[in-house]
Amino acid sequence: MPGIGPGLLAFDSALIGLDPGAVRDDLQEDFPALMRLLRCYAPLTVETSRYRLVEARTQLDTYSDFDIAVTSVLTPSGPLLAGWFGVGLLQLSGLTSEGWPSFASTGR
Repeated sequence: MPGIGPGLLAFDSALIGLDPGAVRDDLQEDFPALMRLLRCYAPLTVETSRYRLVEARTQLDTYSDFDIAVTSVLTPSGPLLAGWFGVGLLQLSGLTSEGWPSFASTGR
């Protein structure tokens, strides 16, 4: 199952040369192209502010038997993408200091 997300730690984004403040917007811009490449064999030509694809295709067969999930920790960007594209959601907010106390209230 591929998991897709912008990354949680700003430090990680900066290490690979990405603007930590832009990664969520970048993911929202890139996700339609990614899903099109995974779901359709027809070539894709698209231009964004950061790259240009000309008759692009994946080197893998288009997917039909595995799920894709978008990660979410604190922002609504993951749930929005999951809803817009009908993919799964891996909600990780319970692993944060803000989310952990909610487990205590469930009695589990």
